[in-house]
Amino acid sequence: MSTISLVPWWPLVGVAALAAALRWFRIDAQSLWYDEGISAHQLTRSFPDILRAAALDSHPPLFYLTLKAWGEAFGSSEIALRSLSVVWGVAAVVLVGLIGRRLFGGLTGTLAALLLAAAPLSVYYSQEVRMYAQVTALGLLAVYAYTRRNYWLYALAGLAMLYSQYLGIALLAALNVHALIWWRTRPGREWLAWLAANAVVALGFLPWLPTFIEQQGHPLNTSARTVEGLIV
Repeated sequence: MSTISLVPWWPLVGVAALAAALRWFRIDAQSLWYDEGISAHQLTRSFPDILRAAALDSHPPLFYLTLKAWGEAFGSSEIALRSLSVVWGVAAVVLVGLIGRRLFGGLTGTLAALLLAAAPLSVYYSQEVRMYAQVTALGLLAVYAYTRRNYWLYALAGLAMLYSQYLGIALLAALNVHALIWWRTRPGREWLAWLAANAVVALGFLPWLPTFIEQQGHPLNTSARTVEGLIV
């Protein structure tokens, strides 16, 4: 076992605590802006109504459903609503650390987590009542599951990511390209597990596919066909 792999876990715990502190700091310094208001408005709807209203939005419904459940549990104040993204943001930091540790050792993982913890853009989106912190954490969970060859966790995280933000399609495509390039020597049984996991993702998204197509044809969502629109 290498020296780097013996680095204890406590530095990553410390980085996670730092990430939480940075994301909690002045979390209520600004009031909710327009897009956050759209998110907050979902709390006035029932869960079925959120699903029905999603066809008029440019995003899938999982974040809104999660926010609805979170709001019912913790309240609808600005701090309460933004704290959901704080949780996702800290989870993303931890997952970056775990991925780095898995691929390159504990020291690299801790440094990678530290960089994300202090990244201004990450802090910003971790204080916003939008789906970007959630989709980031779920995407990183899919990557971590991929590195662990935990295909069912990959399928669950990948599907949740697609139902959070459509940009997740690009990440899943990249992981599959990587698999095709680097896994040519893997045994057939492992390939079958990988294909099965991707089939679960595809079949799980299939019920939402008509709504996804409808969203792309809505005048409000034509910008989503561009790279800039996907990011926004």
